Amino acid sequence: MIASSATYLYGQDAIFPFGHGLTLSPTRWEQPAITPTTEAIHAAVTLERDAVLSAHEVVQVYASVDADRYPAGIGRVPSMRLIGSQVAEVPASGSTQLELLIPWTRLRLWSVEEEQFVAPEGTVTIHLARSSRDIVASRELLVSRE
Repeated sequence: MIASSATYLYGQDAIFPFGHGLTLSPTRWEQPAITPTTEAIHAAVTLERDAVLSAHEVVQVYASVDADRYPAGIGRVPSMRLIGSQVAEVPASGSTQLELLIPWTRLRLWSVEEEQFVAPEGTVTIHLARSSRDIVASRELLVSRE
């Protein structure tokens, strides 16, 4: 998969991205927020529907990290990768608030040279999304390896 770049991780578009086609009537995403805490990345969104039936919505959090943010010798770095997700049931003609806490360790990648997972340092972009092709909000965060 990595050698052929055959996933969305390495720049190729997914034909049917994760979360594609779960509902027939749309769910509105209101007040999306991405905030850093000491222990985690906090993502939140209010999901609203004006429909006869309830629906399941997959809230996804992706990270885009440039290869130069990792130590030398890390190898190929995905252009964007899923670091967290949660399914929420949104009531018919109602709303629900969803919050995700994604540990900073989810940004780590395996280093063959160091034989351990290594963290990036510097600016990373975090995306709150319906799918890898449908980003609702993005925010750049500053990360330290310490």
